[in-house]
Amino acid sequence: MNKLLVALPLLFSLCNIGNAQEFHLLQFDNPCDYIEDLLEEGFYTADLMTGSLGKERQGELLQKMFSHVQDNYDWYVDFVKESKNGFPDKYDSKLGLTPEEFLELKGLIDNYKMSSEGTFTFEVSKSNRKIKFYTTGGPGGFADIQIDLDKEVVRFAQYEMQLSDTVFVENAENRIGSKWEGVQFSYVYPEGISMDNLAKMLEEEEIIKVYRLTIGELIPSSQVYLSIKGIELENGLKKGEFTFPIFLTKR
Repeated sequence: MNKLLVALPLLFSLCNIGNAQEFHLLQFDNPCDYIEDLLEEGFYTADLMTGSLGKERQGELLQKMFSHVQDNYDWYVDFVKESKNGFPDKYDSKLGLTPEEFLELKGLIDNYKMSSEGTFTFEVSKSNRKIKFYTTGGPGGFADIQIDLDKEVVRFAQYEMQLSDTVFVENAENRIGSKWEGVQFSYVYPEGISMDNLAKMLEEEEIIKVYRLTIGELIPSSQVYLSIKGIELENGLKKGEFTFPIFLTKR
């Protein structure tokens, strides 16, 4: 696998968002108290929001673009480093798409909307200011999460995520399809990896890891938005990647 095929999901991870929307810092007196109030103990119905309109066509056009520029990923990373989502803001023939295909792909990414691909049972358990999750019939990764509210960290398997952002999305025209507020915890290795140095890091670093947990509330539905995502690279090649966004409705 060429390293450029890794660039887009990693860029999306570093950009937080995955499509064009505005994030604003949201001031919580205590972000972890906000989480404790938001995540009520008990059972929820979880919608797995991994579907989207035009998902197959988007993948087809991305594959065509990457197959054309696969030997020039330094140029691509530099070309998109000012964008909000790791995808080009403007057309260039080097992308290997026609102008019409580029506009089609850009529209699919900019107007990406999550849709449910199924439901499952989700449980929130609390003890001594620690929160654990249990699922029946859903992705198993949530069971590896423990939120330590006193230490303001999230433990995911062997990784420890630090509180990284408190955010508010005030425009409902986004991939989630709703205004929302929330908190993000992140683990990034090596420290300091960013859009500006991504191409260099892909060349120089043997291991790259990015994990992020987002916990928030949809407005005005009051559903809980929970998303866990991660990507690992080894010697510039993708070792593993996952994204599990869910909407929770209290039973």
